[in-house]
Amino acid sequence: MKLQHAYNVAAVLSVASAHTIMQSFNGNPMGDAIYMPSSNMYQSDVNANTLACNGAPATGFRSSSKKITVQAGSTVTGLWLHELGSTDSNPGSDTDNKVIASSHKGPLLAYMKKVSDATQNPSAGPGNGWFKISEVGLISSTQWAVDALISAGGLQSVKIPSCIENGDYLLRFELIALHSASTYPGAQFYVECAQITVTGGTGTANPSTVAIPGSYSGSDPGIKVSIYNSKGSPYPSSYTIPGPPVFTCPSGSGSNPPTSTLPAGGSDGGGAAAPKYGQCGGIGWTGPTTSIIFPRLRSHRRIIYQHEAHHLPRGARSLCYGTFNFQELWVDGVDQEGTCIRTPPSNSPVTSATSNDITCNVGGTKGVAGLCSVAAGQTVTVEMHAQPGDRSCSSEAIGGNHYGPVIIYMGKVTDAKTADGSGAIWFKVDEEGYDVPTKTWGTMTLNDNCGKRTFTVPSSLAPGNYLLRAEVIALHAASSSGGAQFYMSCYQLEVTGRGTTNPSGVSFPGAYSASDPGILININQDIASYTIPGPTDVFTG
Repeated sequence: MKLQHAYNVAAVLSVASAHTIMQSFNGNPMGDAIYMPSSNMYQSDVNANTLACNGAPATGFRSSSKKITVQAGSTVTGLWLHELGSTDSNPGSDTDNKVIASSHKGPLLAYMKKVSDATQNPSAGPGNGWFKISEVGLISSTQWAVDALISAGGLQSVKIPSCIENGDYLLRFELIALHSASTYPGAQFYVECAQITVTGGTGTANPSTVAIPGSYSGSDPGIKVSIYNSKGSPYPSSYTIPGPPVFTCPSGSGSNPPTSTLPAGGSDGGGAAAPKYGQCGGIGWTGPTTSIIFPRLRSHRRIIYQHEAHHLPRGARSLCYGTFNFQELWVDGVDQEGTCIRTPPSNSPVTSATSNDITCNVGGTKGVAGLCSVAAGQTVTVEMHAQPGDRSCSSEAIGGNHYGPVIIYMGKVTDAKTADGSGAIWFKVDEEGYDVPTKTWGTMTLNDNCGKRTFTVPSSLAPGNYLLRAEVIALHAASSSGGAQFYMSCYQLEVTGRGTTNPSGVSFPGAYSASDPGILININQDIASYTIPGPTDVFTG
């Protein structure tokens, strides 16, 4: 208990004013369509009208006459920063990062309320009519939603239900900091309401609503809680998110799927901790899985990254761990679809560079019936998307801030349908890392081409069966060991031709280590160079 108390007191004293403000909605300029303060003070009284859309003791509020039109079913974002315009190089006082002090652990939530005029913010906020559309709490034994938010540069992503009515809404973003919540009032409520007009809704569902204030109590276990475990660490064994359940559209209403059961120990954001990546597209997840592409950001993506995307519009940055997969293959422009791919069981990343899963993903050592034939000298295109069967170009193939290299290997095997990918067989045939002058990552090029990456099978390659290994390494959280995320899939090929070359190769696992400079790296700062992991030579034949 003494250790727990000491940790608690130290956290409070060291970051007494390390607060936050949601200050940009959906990549728009600061304060547009938000009732936004200039101070980052929080709410603490669950019975105050200011709990709905903020107010005193925060100061310096300015109203906005704007409303932002959003499509029902789309994903929208709110940007949290410690102070107005905080950056990594200038985060502000009393904080260890630009978003919110890392001691301020807690959940992220989002609510909506239908109103006659969204510009009547905040007066239209208090009272009944609110329904919850998103929540993320304790993600794992080492991560809260706030930790993920910090890693995502402050961007909170939520999906607008597509079965709701069209019209004006207040969209309420909420962060609850629990570092001093062992007594009430102690929890800190950071809230901001965006003014939106929803279009394209089917209007087939009427969500059950709650009142704010009214939906929370000072004695709720998710509000009055000590988050410190027996070791003094702010990661309890479980946590119950306050408020009502997340609203999901009824099955068949043309919207987001109904809530399904996640693996043991998890939930769709409430109750006990969700399994790692479970909140963002892992097995059983029914919530948002991709980051929205903002049209005005797509053409300026490199400019945004050049400025480290630390200013207001970092529109493509996502709170969720990205979940993506290579899925289809083309031979000389002819679509082979997924006939020869060893499809992973989920679209979550591999995070251990030395795991057997690094070869061909989880379950990838087992072959499939299909074999794609390609002649040496022909082109092969691999295709990546966020969800199985979704080949749309309207969402990024690998969204958000999941920047990193794209690498393609081939490995000669006796029988591609049965080979497990073991041994020193793998040689590089294509790669794109980071171009310093243009601030361009391989994943940016991949997104610009609707998830497709094309290379030429070396013309001198000896004929036979091969495994093709396509890989993206996402580096947005790679500043600590185990933070890099590996997305790979293996395809089964039969190469024809008259080549005679059998390139030497490397092994997976074995080709990478967790400390490689291209795997353990902080890309959220200026980098003068980048070393692509694996062998230095690319065999082009």
